[in-house]
Amino acid sequence: MIDPVIYYNSEENIVFEVVEITDVEVLKRYFTQEVKKHLHARSQPGNTMYLEYLEEDMALISVYGIYDQDVLAGFCLIPKYSPEVLMRIYVNPEYRGMGLASFMINHFEIESLSCLLDNYDGHRLYRNLGFEIKDKTPFLVNYYRKVKENDTNNSD
Repeated sequence: MIDPVIYYNSEENIVFEVVEITDVEVLKRYFTQEVKKHLHARSQPGNTMYLEYLEEDMALISVYGIYDQDVLAGFCLIPKYSPEVLMRIYVNPEYRGMGLASFMINHFEIESLSCLLDNYDGHRLYRNLGFEIKDKTPFLVNYYRKVKENDTNNSD
């Protein structure tokens, strides 16, 4: 369990708090609400699958939510066995463009992630954060960046 982390967006004058979510019911409710919002927003059509609750995953991942007071504005999933990998990130359409995804990715020192091939906003974000393409599949682009100076992982 992490201590809460504060992120301040000065443009919107909103203080966000990042906390670990351990109550699976919170996630189930959030995913149900967000799928409805997602379908009406400008989000990528295939991304609703990333708002599915998978109970069997919960033992292997840490879930971090970013809150605007008591409103869950977004979340990220990070495997407990590989904390430098981002499994999933989502920001509520009403909170996009406020730097929440960038903050979480940088705060957790994410070095590796995958993005759907047609998620153009995601690709732009990841490139802006210093990620480089490691490889591609027919549906995904895998990204990597070096965060820690003592990182010896190379893709030779």
